Amino acid sequence: MPSGVTGTLENDQIVISGTPANSGEFNYTVSLTGPCGDADETGSIEINEAPSADAGTDQTLCADNPTVTLNGVVSNASGQVWSASDGGGTFSDPDAAATDFEPAQSQLTAGSIFLVLTTVGAAAGCENATDSILVSFTEPFTAEFSYNGPFCSDLDAEIIPNFNGTEGGAFSSAVAAIDPSTGAFNPSVDGAGIFEITYTVPDSGGCPQFDTTHVITVNPALQNVSAGSYPDIALCNEASFSLSGNADNAAGIQWSASVAGGSFDNPDAVDTDFSPEGASGTVTLTLTAEALEGCANVSDSVSFLFIPPPSGNLAEVPDGLCENSTFTFTSEDEGFNGYFTFEWSLVDEEGAEAGTIEGPTNEASVTFNLNSFSEEDVLTLTIQADLNGECQVSAVHEFGVLAEPEICDFFELAGNVIGVNPCTENSEEHFFQWGCGETLLEGETDNYLVYTPYTDDCDDFWVSVSLYENGDCPVFAGDNFPTNVDDAAISSEVILFPNPASSELNVKFSTAHLSTLLQYSIFDLSGKLIAEGTLRIHEGRMQIDISKVPTGSHVLSLRGTDFTFNKPFVVLKQ
Repeated sequence: MPSGVTGTLENDQIVISGTPANSGEFNYTVSLTGPCGDADETGSIEINEAPSADAGTDQTLCADNPTVTLNGVVSNASGQVWSASDGGGTFSDPDAAATDFEPAQSQLTAGSIFLVLTTVGAAAGCENATDSILVSFTEPFTAEFSYNGPFCSDLDAEIIPNFNGTEGGAFSSAVAAIDPSTGAFNPSVDGAGIFEITYTVPDSGGCPQFDTTHVITVNPALQNVSAGSYPDIALCNEASFSLSGNADNAAGIQWSASVAGGSFDNPDAVDTDFSPEGASGTVTLTLTAEALEGCANVSDSVSFLFIPPPSGNLAEVPDGLCENSTFTFTSEDEGFNGYFTFEWSLVDEEGAEAGTIEGPTNEASVTFNLNSFSEEDVLTLTIQADLNGECQVSAVHEFGVLAEPEICDFFELAGNVIGVNPCTENSEEHFFQWGCGETLLEGETDNYLVYTPYTDDCDDFWVSVSLYENGDCPVFAGDNFPTNVDDAAISSEVILFPNPASSELNVKFSTAHLSTLLQYSIFDLSGKLIAEGTLRIHEGRMQIDISKVPTGSHVLSLRGTDFTFNKPFVVLKQ
């Protein structure tokens, strides 16, 4: 009997059974013993080779490349057939030991499938054999990450990407110092540039190595943003001013002004010209640098004082100048004193200097000490103002110069009338003021003063004479004028009639006098002699021909051996 096979007698039958260890043809003998004697039974047994199937080893594949390559092996069989445990999928040749299998989507979704190899055509007495392998499908590697850039090179903070995908990989960069586990980096460390960040997952689970790359832009931050540096000076508001700014790494720039009306030659250039176009006062000009994406804009400002051109006009213009006096001229541009430079000159009609300047000559206000002039003259005042070589102006003003009035004659027109002659033919140009001591006599504006010796407690009358009524060119003269009381008493005894008179003036004396022959003089109120002569008193009267005396107020003066007489009267022609 072959090894593993035994024979037994059961119910008068010989039963041969077991698992043969070998195949082949075997002869056997069965020896029987019983009451009838011993007997031997012989025969032969043929044992065929059992079939076998080997499906191969289990496989793990990437789901994005799921084709299964099968290389099965069968023996002691006439053929074989492949099948899937769930019946799905497709074999390129299910009856071939070596074949390919394309899994169905459901199998990929399930994640695994058993593939079974079964023998076909086993030898007589043998059963077909089967074998299977487990095929597992790994999800393919995926990874998505991004940075919310671009970033700025002055960003001093860790930047970590938004990550979604297969874990187990590492971040790397050839140019940036990056955390391999998180992908974090600091733009301020590596500065500006274009950085490639790679995420790598090594091959595993049937899937090959996975790499994905993200490009990061780090823009340079704005640097050296400046509207410029300029001298602390005032500028002319009618001249363009050159600006020289700076803005490194700027995507663009923009100039702006704090006032409306000004204009830039090119507001988008760091170097440009600004025209204030009439702006007056402090103007702020701002340079705004537009940063590259991811960086903050930066502005810088500079302020200028813009001043309008000088007018050259005088703030207070006198009506006339007086010789040997001091006059102060002030430009209307005095408010900008310290910014403008001024040059003054004052000359007469011959071009000679008309006076000397007190103190500084380059300020908005100047004081001239005038020279003397023998007669009326016209002076020319010239102002030249300048602001840093711009806003220049030259203004010319003419002024009449007035000689100081002179009192040529100071006399007593009558016993109670004092007259003054200011040495001019045009008395209307004069303004008179009379006073007594330190007291100004109100209302006394003529060139004569009528006083009452008995009531005026004053023996020092004085008079000031001014050219024009604004008080220019004054002169003071006269002190202690005589107040002849006797003459005043005599004059009270003399009567003039008619008064006003037209052609004849009668003089009546109420008291007899030693003098019978009198000299008479007629003056106008400026002291000018109009008529004179000698007349005799007859019966206490005398008559004076005044037909040639012009209309107006006059003073009659009589002189004899024992008295003098002065009294005003009026001539009124018919």
